[in-house]
Amino acid sequence: MWPMPPTLIVDDRHQLVKSFVTLIEEAAAAAVAERGHFAMAVTGGRDAAVLRPALLEARVDWTRTDIFWGDERAVPATHPDSNYGQIKAAWLDRLSIPPAQAQDAVRGDQPPDLPAARVLREAARVVVLAGLPSAP
Repeated sequence: MWPMPPTLIVDDRHQLVKSFVTLIEEAAAAAVAERGHFAMAVTGGRDAAVLRPALLEARVDWTRTDIFWGDERAVPATHPDSNYGQIKAAWLDRLSIPPAQAQDAVRGDQPPDLPAARVLREAARVVVLAGLPSAP
C-alpha cells in the first residue's frame, strides 16, 4: 500500500498552487530516481483548471512521465465539456510529453471500449515497468 499524501492547510490559492507543484515535483523526482519513470492521473473540473497551468513551470522530466485520466465525459475532444480537450489544449500540447505517454481518454468520437481497453493495457505496462504489485 502506498503512503497517504500529507494533509495541506493553506491560507490562500497562491500557497495551494505552490504546494501542489512542490508535491508533484518531489513525487516525480523520487519516482524517476527510483524507477526511471513517473506516472500521474489528471482530472478536469474547476479546481484542476487552477492547478494545471502551474505545472507548465514545474521541474518535472515530462519525457519520463505517463499521464492517465481520472475522469472523462463521453463527448468529442472538441466539445466544451471535454476534460481531455481542455487539458490537451491548455497543458499537454505545451509540454514535452511524448504522445504515446499521454494516454487517450474515453471520448465521444470513439466507442468507449476502444480507448478504455488501450488505457488499461498501458496502465498494466506502466505497473510492470515501475515494478509495482499488480492485482491478482
